[in-house]
Amino acid sequence: MTALGWREADRGALSGWLTLHATARRLPDGDDSRLLAESALRRVVPFASELPEDAPFVGVHAPTKPRAELLEPWIAAVEAAQGGELLAGGVELGLLGVDPDIDFRAAAVIAEHYDVESVQRAMEGIARQALLDPLTEQVAGRLADIVADQPEKRPLLRALCRHQAALAALRERARKHPSLAITSVYLWAAVDRDPAHRPGAARTLLMLDPHSGNDVRALWGDEGPSSAEEYAELLKIYREAEHPPPELDVGNAVKALMAKPLTEVDDKEPLGLELGRLPQGLERPGYCAWYAAAQRPGSGRGLDAWAQIAARALKARGEEVPYEREVELTRIAATELVHPKTLTGYFEAIDRLRRAAGEERFDQALGEALSAALEQADDPIELLAVTFSIWSKAPDGGQELHDRVLAPATRPFRHRYDDVRAHFGARRQAEWDAFVDRHGRPRFARVRLFAGARGRKYRA
Repeated sequence: MTALGWREADRGALSGWLTLHATARRLPDGDDSRLLAESALRRVVPFASELPEDAPFVGVHAPTKPRAELLEPWIAAVEAAQGGELLAGGVELGLLGVDPDIDFRAAAVIAEHYDVESVQRAMEGIARQALLDPLTEQVAGRLADIVADQPEKRPLLRALCRHQAALAALRERARKHPSLAITSVYLWAAVDRDPAHRPGAARTLLMLDPHSGNDVRALWGDEGPSSAEEYAELLKIYREAEHPPPELDVGNAVKALMAKPLTEVDDKEPLGLELGRLPQGLERPGYCAWYAAAQRPGSGRGLDAWAQIAARALKARGEEVPYEREVELTRIAATELVHPKTLTGYFEAIDRLRRAAGEERFDQALGEALSAALEQADDPIELLAVTFSIWSKAPDGGQELHDRVLAPATRPFRHRYDDVRAHFGARRQAEWDAFVDRHGRPRFARVRLFAGARGRKYRA
């Protein structure tokens, strides 16, 4: 029979050879068990890269070990293939932990090619076996040396340090090695195991290098923080360490803050509060949008000062403030002006907000807010009278607000124009009559014979 014929015969009998190999390896160590194991292993090793899924696993703890020279063809093939399925198959067959030199060569291949999926799978099999911890430590040490010169491979070492033996080896290496890259990976891995170590790890990195923003960011994972809560934690760490956070992190934190609707804003939102503690916080349009929604005017907050902050956000036009948040903030501002808690700075606030949001857009929002308020009011006629009176005090006599905003909102109440008029004194009645003349009287208006004798709550 040819060599090819024998190989095919061994392939056909592979299941039996694997069972025989596993059985012999588990027998008490001796010449007979070793001979049996080696005889089976010679038939099995050529197929190490294509083992069946149900191949019996042989751990390093198996008593019977093959001679090192029998493994030489396998490790040479692993080195030539740069890992791959041959390596993973060798782990399943228990070919590691047999000879220190074989393990040394395997560790070199694993460290050099740890970015290969099959190599990582093989490493998982190694790390599950406590008796192979020395090999895991070798891999960690070798990969640490690579990372010192190739920082882009740090995520690979970080992933390896999910295994305790690798983390312990890296800790010792970090203590002795001056490389910031190695120290960073160790701190990342330590935080991955226990996030409570994150503030201390960040302080250590900033102490070693005040410009290690990328490494600090990576304490939250390869992609950095991903939620408002995580960005709040990041900014708090920088604040407590008395280091200014990088602009990249501040910008991303604002984006995270702006991901939530302003209609659901929480004035105790940790991220909002941390951004507010930054020296230039109120210069960030995104933070201004959050602040304006969270800290409404009144209770010591002046209307015009509040409007300045809201206007700063509305002027951004997509810079830090997404379109959806602009719309929400415009509606919030309009609602505040329909229900003013103070008239101090009222018209300055309207003017500022109209210019920031765009006159047409803001007038539309103000009209919608007034219409909604009228629908919900216990006495919409009184609210119309109050609003007309307030807006009449505008620098232009209120005509622009009356015509552009009030007129559309009053249409559903045209049949009650006389009821509105009854709330005014003589001067305001004249102004109301002029307003009604401009915007059309109801078809069957009542005669105002006694209108002047009614309540007249809102005199000029």
